[in-house]
Amino acid sequence: MGSSKEELINLRQMAENVGLEEKEYLSLLVLFIEMSICHLNELKSDILKGDSRKVYETIHTIRGAAENLGIPEMSEIAKAMELKARKDVLEGAEEARETLVEKLAYLTEVSHLRYN
Repeated sequence: MGSSKEELINLRQMAENVGLEEKEYLSLLVLFIEMSICHLNELKSDILKGDSRKVYETIHTIRGAAENLGIPEMSEIAKAMELKARKDVLEGAEEARETLVEKLAYLTEVSHLRYN
């Protein structure tokens, strides 16, 4: 993961990449994290139900927000899920969701370090 200083530099760079001040970016990142937690919980339920339409809609929301905030790792995973769900394929969806949960946990840690 790296040191706290490295994580803060990365957060600053992420803000610059999308043309925002770090404080503005951090506020949006915290909102993204909060919303994504809800969406990822919904996604788990939708995957278990085999509802590819709902999986598509939910992951599309996550992907768009991740792209807007310049979080390519999450948007790429979400895009792959989105394309599969559009084809009514949910194979590997839970594993991808778990990877998104891990990446979100890392963002939560980084934003918490900076927020305090």
